Amino acid sequence: MIRIQPQTASHDGSSQQIIKDHNATLLFNLVRKHAPVCRADLARLSGLSPATVTVLIDELLQNQWLREIPLVKPASGRGRRPILLEVNAPRGYVATIEIISHGYFLNLYDICLHKVAFSRSRDIASSAQQVLDSLLELLRSSQIDRSRLLGVHVLYPGLFDAQTGRLGFSAVIEPQQMVQRELIAFLREQLAPAHVMINNNAAAVAYSAYIAEPGAPAAPVLAITIEEGMNAGIVMDERYCIPIEAGHIIIQPHGPACNCGNHGCLETLCSAPALFAALNARAGMHLTYQENYAADCNQLAMQQAAAAFHRKEPAVMDVMREYAYHLCCGLVSIINLFAVRSVRIGGMVRLLGDGFLELLQKTLEQQFHIVTDAGSVALSLFENDFESSRKAAVVMTLGAIFQRA
Repeated sequence: MIRIQPQTASHDGSSQQIIKDHNATLLFNLVRKHAPVCRADLARLSGLSPATVTVLIDELLQNQWLREIPLVKPASGRGRRPILLEVNAPRGYVATIEIISHGYFLNLYDICLHKVAFSRSRDIASSAQQVLDSLLELLRSSQIDRSRLLGVHVLYPGLFDAQTGRLGFSAVIEPQQMVQRELIAFLREQLAPAHVMINNNAAAVAYSAYIAEPGAPAAPVLAITIEEGMNAGIVMDERYCIPIEAGHIIIQPHGPACNCGNHGCLETLCSAPALFAALNARAGMHLTYQENYAADCNQLAMQQAAAAFHRKEPAVMDVMREYAYHLCCGLVSIINLFAVRSVRIGGMVRLLGDGFLELLQKTLEQQFHIVTDAGSVALSLFENDFESSRKAAVVMTLGAIFQRA
């Protein structure tokens, strides 16, 4: 989490508490990343004063978020080694629930981001009670007491009510396959005092792409994943990440019908199934694919498409050039609107490799005009293996728990 300087905030108690929460979260994350680490190094890494670090670390130790590593006597027998710190991994656990078109994934992590358990349900139209039962069974089978569940983060590929968490429209999940829409309210009631939150997949994906960068990449950063649907999110800074319905930007008013009810949405032309359909129809390929979210056959289809692209088969290249143009139509709209400085592209499409990235960069530079103050944007591919976004969701949940505490 980003550090907020005290002089930038008002001096009422609430503002001071916000500052303290963010700084405590910052130190916790630094210990998680750099452990074993001493207080002096934390002061250097965070930019906080040694006195502030001492006070906050003592509180984190008292509340068992961190623990001290026993001192080892120096080989020379002289001097005193600094006391090192690490995250107290068994302090508690965070679960992630990923809603897909034919069930859901459950993952359980300790607060040091170690995965301790996993399960998958293939139940269609699961009830909230079924999801809860699956989670409780995962805790039981892992011999983890329910009281040690600190939080639950639901990842949903669609819209939801920001206040209640009620699940809304999803372009990649059919209504008859939808988990019970009141899932969030039910989990909040049944799992209290655990912190239950919900995000569009895009926010977790964007945050995972951002924190994976060495150092601090220039923000705003747009991260977009191209799978059966299209997820996108923008990281405005280390604390602020917003989902973007990039897949439903209209780029062809008279184009193909979209599940959202409009025509010519970016998703109808640039999702993985849309690319597969174009390659089958115009390049004579015979790719087997499904439009269902997280369909197993689609990964193989993208690998086959990538192999044909790398061979530079003429018909395939024609399809890919048009595909790159359509994708840039959507990207440049977001880039110019939010003054995006860098774009990270993930999902199955990353299997197309650097050649695709070069084609995209060339298309963007030659056929579009970027009107931000930078006048240019950096493109890169990133590997979103789902695990990265799950861990990002855990990090976001821990940040929310610190603020709530």
